Order: sequence, then C-alpha cells, then structure tokens
Amino acid sequence: MRATIAYYMLILYATVMFKPLIPIAQDFLSHTFSEAIHIATVHAIYGSNHLQKEIADNEADNSKHQSTTTNGEDQVQIHIPTMACVYNFYSITSFKNYSSFKYYSLLAGHIIKFSPPPKFF
Repeated sequence: MRATIAYYMLILYATVMFKPLIPIAQDFLSHTFSEAIHIATVHAIYGSNHLQKEIADNEADNSKHQSTTTNGEDQVQIHIPTMACVYNFYSITSFKNYSSFKYYSLLAGHIIKFSPPPKFF
C-alpha cells in the first residue's frame, strides 16, 4: 500500500517539475511518430513556430500566477490596538499569608538490624 502511494506521489512530483517540458516532448513525439498528420493539422493552422507560441503563452500564464502569489507575506497589514494586548499577570494567592512549616528532627538517625543476606532460589 505504501509503495503504491509512493509511486503516485513520484508521478505527481515529476509531472509538476517537468510541466514546462511537456509541450516540447509532445511536439517531438508528434513529429517522430505522426509527422504527416501533425504537419497537416497543427502546422497548417498555427504555423511552423507553434511550439514557441505555446511556450510563450505558458510562461505568460505562469508569470501572471506568480505575481498574484504572496510568497508568505500578508498583503493586508493587521493592526491590533495596544490595549488589547495588555495582560495583567497578578497572582491571586500572593496576598495570602501562609504559616511556616516546623521541621522536626528524628530521634534516632539510623535503625540497625543485623540479619543474614537474602537467599535466592
């Protein structure tokens, strides 16, 4: 299952990365395998420099889309009033008085019991 998803992601990545080369490859394959049909249809309608026009149109579309993207910058500046950002961090318990703890010392510091070491089975 993971391998299938990885192949689909690889195909998608390759398609996006090589998208500008798709018209060139399509024209090359058309000239190689069906030259008569390609010249009779595409060259007759759009001329012999149809590939250059198609690449220029794609580049114009890409530059138009790139000029509208923001590259992570906000076009609209956000203004926040300073009074909205003020927080009072006063502790409610700071006004309470706590009694101090009394520390008692132990009467005997150590309890010593002599016994044999434990036995393991």
